[in-house]
Amino acid sequence: MVLRGVAKTIRDFCSEKQDAIVLTPARYGGEEFIIMLKNCQITEALFKVAEALRTRIQNQEFIWEEKRIPVTISLGVATLHTDEKLPDLMVRRVVAALYRAKEEGRNRACLEKSEKGLLS
Repeated sequence: MVLRGVAKTIRDFCSEKQDAIVLTPARYGGEEFIIMLKNCQITEALFKVAEALRTRIQNQEFIWEEKRIPVTISLGVATLHTDEKLPDLMVRRVVAALYRAKEEGRNRACLEKSEKGLLS
């Protein structure tokens, strides 16, 4: 029930107009989702999209057998670099950022790391 509710929230969120940003959601596996963004800088992806979605999920009510189930999400944010033709390396970076978000306490969004530290 929670997974279906989160998936619906993600789908609804992505169908709303987010300025000129195009959002395409997909289920990645198990309880993991990917949202691909077009026409978006990485900081916009973090603050306008990831944080807005994280807050929406956190504030959503999930009720099962008359009990509220608190739900939060952790997110990783990465960009396809200009020299990359396939998204494989980007997916690795986003997964690393996701696990860092989980390790840092969950219910947060983290940016990918570059060789010189965090991207801006």
